[in-house]
Amino acid sequence: MSGGAEEARLACRSGTWTVAGFPEASWILRPLFLLGAHLQTAIMQSRTRLTLLAAATAVVIYARYVRPWQLTWGATPDEVSRALPGDDLVTRPTFNATRAITIAAPPEEIWPWLIQVGLTRAGWYSYDILDNLGRRSARRIIPEFQNLAEGDVVPMSPDGKQGMRVHSMNAPHSMIWGTPGDTTWAWQLDPNPDGSTRLITRVHSRYRWLSPSIAFSAVIEFGDIWMMRKMLLNLRDRAEGRVGSHQDPCRRVTLRTSHLPR
Repeated sequence: MSGGAEEARLACRSGTWTVAGFPEASWILRPLFLLGAHLQTAIMQSRTRLTLLAAATAVVIYARYVRPWQLTWGATPDEVSRALPGDDLVTRPTFNATRAITIAAPPEEIWPWLIQVGLTRAGWYSYDILDNLGRRSARRIIPEFQNLAEGDVVPMSPDGKQGMRVHSMNAPHSMIWGTPGDTTWAWQLDPNPDGSTRLITRVHSRYRWLSPSIAFSAVIEFGDIWMMRKMLLNLRDRAEGRVGSHQDPCRRVTLRTSHLPR
């Protein structure tokens, strides 16, 4: 083998190349390699900064605009600030949501729809595929589910054994579910002069940041509004007779128009 070929072979093995008296190619390419590495690092840092900026922006938008809306959907400022039964059961709640809706029916006709809710019972009148195992929520009042009492569990598990316990009730005006010191769900039915009802619901919950239950708290934080909104709208439709046929349609028209000027 000639001397030049041998040098080329050795240069190839060592990762360097010489070309007719020019300096080694690695000496020339080294700055390019370093520049490429710096560019790659800069791009990764820029992506990280952009990701952090986007996350911070999303948090600010949620805290400033989305969260206040979802915590007070349908409720007036007075309803949000007023005291409700059970407010003292969870001190300094992390999650404090008050939602409300007007239903063209008296409390006595809304109450039966409310006390029969629950998984394995009448359902939640919400997104059945998510909270009722895909079974359609009841569209009628079910007599066997009208005996809810203090101490009973409003079921949220497929076996019907796990859920929120009824803490207290004052039929047909108020009811509180939950565990004092942890999470409560209150219902308030206030009759209006025109025969309709203002239905107010309030959820208080304290997040346990270092507990596995924080995953459930995250579901409440971001998903509760959509389920609650759907539930209230469907509860209204059922109580007003828009779903099923438990009420005289002439009476519903009277309720809806009785408050209009004559």
